[in-house]
Amino acid sequence: MDWEARFMDRSSRQEGLLARYQVGDVGCTIDHWWRAKRSGRWVDLSPRVIGPRGAPESQTRRALAATLDSGPAAMLHRRGTLAWLGVRGYDLRSIETARLRGRPTWKPTLAQVHFLRDVRPHDLIVVRGVPTE
Repeated sequence: MDWEARFMDRSSRQEGLLARYQVGDVGCTIDHWWRAKRSGRWVDLSPRVIGPRGAPESQTRRALAATLDSGPAAMLHRRGTLAWLGVRGYDLRSIETARLRGRPTWKPTLAQVHFLRDVRPHDLIVVRGVPTE
């Protein structure tokens, strides 16, 4: 399987999205990441998240892109979670995510990130494919 088929396979399970830190998980290298960006068939959603050109926009895709942009083990947090759960008065105009302290320190561009000391497993749920707290 070539790199693009691997990218498509992973992204098909994530609303058409692939994070840079996931490239090694699919058996590819960072060179394949740059090749995808140069090909024109994949577009940037952030410096760390790409998706195939022409993929439809949705609230799910936007929430998952913000989570992927925030790094491994990131999750929707606070108002982002409430908006995702459909609580009236909250929306996804500005998304908040959280990740554990000590994880990669890049600054996400699609969400405001909060750093947590610990997350208990029973506090984490996946709602419509997006990890939330």
